[in-house]
Amino acid sequence: MRPQFEKVPLSTEGGSLAFERVWPKGRFDGRWHFHPEVELTLILEGRGRRVVGDHLESFVEGDLVLIGANLPHFWQTVDTGRKARAVVVQFSAERCGLAADGPVAEWEPLRRLVAASGRGLKFPPSCASRIGGSMKEMVRAETPADRLIALLTVLSSLAGIEGRRALASVRHAPTLDRRAEERLQRVYSHVLAHLQDDLSLASVAKVAGLSREGFSRYFKRATGRWFSDFLGELRVQEARRQLVETQHRVADVAFASGFGTLGHFNRRFLALTGRTPRQYRDDRRASV
Repeated sequence: MRPQFEKVPLSTEGGSLAFERVWPKGRFDGRWHFHPEVELTLILEGRGRRVVGDHLESFVEGDLVLIGANLPHFWQTVDTGRKARAVVVQFSAERCGLAADGPVAEWEPLRRLVAASGRGLKFPPSCASRIGGSMKEMVRAETPADRLIALLTVLSSLAGIEGRRALASVRHAPTLDRRAEERLQRVYSHVLAHLQDDLSLASVAKVAGLSREGFSRYFKRATGRWFSDFLGELRVQEARRQLVETQHRVADVAFASGFGTLGHFNRRFLALTGRTPRQYRDDRRASV
């Protein structure tokens, strides 16, 4: 599926927009899209998987991501039976004076932050409480000037936060190679829909329209990791979710996450988390 262009309805009086999205059935629409505006999204309720460029990972409540101009993205939630909610801020870097050649020298840290968001930036969970209030102020703002002041406050706070990390790989060029975007999206959608199945390299290569060897090289170039590593990480993420949210036995979680044997699951889980599945479940429950 080709990423769709989204027309962001910025008013003629201001260069930013802020709103709260609510999905009563607990599912985000998952539409693969991009727009020239920068976007800051805070998940208030809901959990699932997020794709930003060529990067895919799980998210939970408190997920805070800054997405640069023209960077394709989408959220796909797990249906928990609860509504899903997010606060979304979208703004034009040029109209808000935050482009690379902006006129206000004091805003240089904010412009560097916006420039870095070209790959997408994920902020630590502790930021949600600090930033959420100011983002909601933007939603309630009565004038474009009030909204701009709140936006600058939010970005100023984010610019000083340590521990942020880039999402899309250095190789990723937003929307420049639409054919590559389309192929990667087909692969991601297929993997998410068949995570519990036997996803052989050959079967996924067929979805991508490549030979087995060609797909292996393509995926490594596009994402910086081998497909088997990516699939193992994604299945461990799903297992972590089930270990916390369900009472299922470890063996049942292993098979429900797509692992063929319990031994393989235990080894991969330990390698990626530093803990056994039982230790992970016990630690998470003790911290609640």
